[in-house]
Amino acid sequence: MPYKEAGTWTGVIQKVGLPRKKKRGFQTKSAAKEWERITLEKIMKPKEIPIIFSQCSTEYLKYYEMRAAKNTFNYKKKTIKDFLKYIGTDVNIQTLNKTDLERYLDFVYESTGGKKSNREMRELRTLFNWFKQRGYLSHNPATEIESYKEDIFIKYVPPPEDINTILLASEGWEYDFIQCLYHFAARAGEIRNLKW
Repeated sequence: MPYKEAGTWTGVIQKVGLPRKKKRGFQTKSAAKEWERITLEKIMKPKEIPIIFSQCSTEYLKYYEMRAAKNTFNYKKKTIKDFLKYIGTDVNIQTLNKTDLERYLDFVYESTGGKKSNREMRELRTLFNWFKQRGYLSHNPATEIESYKEDIFIKYVPPPEDINTILLASEGWEYDFIQCLYHFAARAGEIRNLKW
């Protein structure tokens, strides 16, 4: 809001989240207000955005490289790489729609199954949400896609007879390892990391 100072008007832009700007020397209040309006429009004007998927996804990966764990980052990178391989590198992200994403996810489903395609879908949703937050897209096409059916994995738990058969056949460290697994009910990786 402009104010008068030392005989001239001063224009001030003071909004939360924006840098404070000030200009002195206006002859009229309306001239100061006009300067404020024009300057605010320049600040709020959307930036030039890359709309090519490969450029935007590279920006996304740079953002997450410093924020995500190594394995999470590598998974994001592999998902994007696989998607780029399927659709091509120079695709305009604003032309990508639900059908394009479903075709890719159907391809993943046919080649590896429902669990993998659902994971890829979650990653793509996150990616397109990030694009939306940055102003590259107006909506997220991945949110409208339904989940794929997954085969339920049932872990085999051996009955006592099988455990006894294996114990009788094992020798030395194998016997000790199996006894640890049996009595501690721990994961194999946890048992392998035990130190004496």
